[in-house]
Amino acid sequence: MEHTLLDYYKAIENASQKMLDAARSENWDQVVHLEGACTVLIAQLRSKARDKALDPEERKEKTRIMQRILRTDAEIRNLAEDDPQALLARIRVQADRYLQVIRKDFSEADIAIEVTNSYPPLGTDPDSAVTRLVQSLGRSDTTIKVAFGTEGGLFSTQLGVPTVVCGPGSMAQGHKPDEYVEVSQIERCDAMLATLVDRLAEGL
Repeated sequence: MEHTLLDYYKAIENASQKMLDAARSENWDQVVHLEGACTVLIAQLRSKARDKALDPEERKEKTRIMQRILRTDAEIRNLAEDDPQALLARIRVQADRYLQVIRKDFSEADIAIEVTNSYPPLGTDPDSAVTRLVQSLGRSDTTIKVAFGTEGGLFSTQLGVPTVVCGPGSMAQGHKPDEYVEVSQIERCDAMLATLVDRLAEGL
C-alpha cells in the first residue's frame, strides 16, 4: 500500500512523541536514535512531496500536525537545555588536544573558534506574575517553550524585564513561502490588546 504525504507527517509526529518520552526518562541514546529516524522520514517526505500535493483539507490537517510537532520539539529542547558556554569550553579543550598532536608535524597549524552571534534563551517561570497576567489577557491557561529565538531572553536576562512571548500566528506557517496569519488569530490579538489597554487604564 502506497503511503500518502499525511502518512509521513503522522510518522514524524509519532517519532517526535517517542523522542519526547525518551527525553523525559533521560534516555538520550534513544533520543539520538529516534532523531535519526526522523531525519530519514523527513527526507522521504521531501522526495514524495515533489510529485504529490495536499488538498485543502489535508493542508489543514498538516498544519495541526506541524503545530503538535513544534510543541513536542520545544519541550524536548527544554528538557535537554545546554549551557552554551560549557559546550564552547569543551570544544576549545578538544581543539587544543588536537593541536598538540598536529603541531608535532605542522608547527603552524591552528584552530580558531569565533562566536559570531549569541543571545540568551528565555526561561520565564510558568507560575510567574507576568505569565499569569498574559494568560488572563489572552484567556488561556497554557504555556509552552518555543523552538526558535526571540529578543525575549535579552529583555529578561540583560534588562531584568519579566518577559513572555505571545502573539498571533504559528511558526508552522512562518518563515516560508506564502506565510500567513489567520484572520481569527488577528482578531484574538486585537481583543487581547484591548483588554490590556483597559487594564492599564485601571492600573492593572
